[in-house]
Amino acid sequence: MTTYPASVLDNTLLFLNPELFWQPKLQGFTGLHAPIYCFLISKGNHHIIFDLGVRRDWQNLAPKIVSLIKATTVITPGSDVASVLDSDCSGLNIRSTDINAVIWSHNHFDHIGDMTTFPYSTELIVGPGVYAASWPGWPQNLDAGTLDSDAQGRVVREITFDNDNNIGLKIGRFDALDFFGDGSFYLLDAPGHAV
Repeated sequence: MTTYPASVLDNTLLFLNPELFWQPKLQGFTGLHAPIYCFLISKGNHHIIFDLGVRRDWQNLAPKIVSLIKATTVITPGSDVASVLDSDCSGLNIRSTDINAVIWSHNHFDHIGDMTTFPYSTELIVGPGVYAASWPGWPQNLDAGTLDSDAQGRVVREITFDNDNNIGLKIGRFDALDFFGDGSFYLLDAPGHAV
């Protein structure tokens, strides 16, 4: 089996209000500040980021999402992924310009970050149905949860789990995609939480 290095990038803290997530109410539990993690996966000189966390300037998300955040949670912003890479405080010697692709696990605000911090040469990879559910984004679609700028000027590739190379490929009960084609990194189709 082939393996490649993966690094965890700690992006943000997101306050989880227990009344919105857990039932019945837990006496004395007032919530928790959950870390938001992003992942850098490298295969030689090919680098991908899995999830971008919450964008540092979350107030610039689509207005619908800003209203949701203000009503339900508190964000303690950290550094965005591109800034962590470019400042090299990670010690990885990989810059934002070295990232070939960003994969969104799904299109919620705590995973999509800010694609504009990466060059247009960085491809955005999304799962089945995400493109149609996300674009046009805001401001073109006033009710959108994503921004037009997330996709503008870059290749957005929507993966499928039923192409010739992956028919019948499963990890547990989930349809899978062998991302690099060598068994080192799989994307799983886990419907239910988002599109």
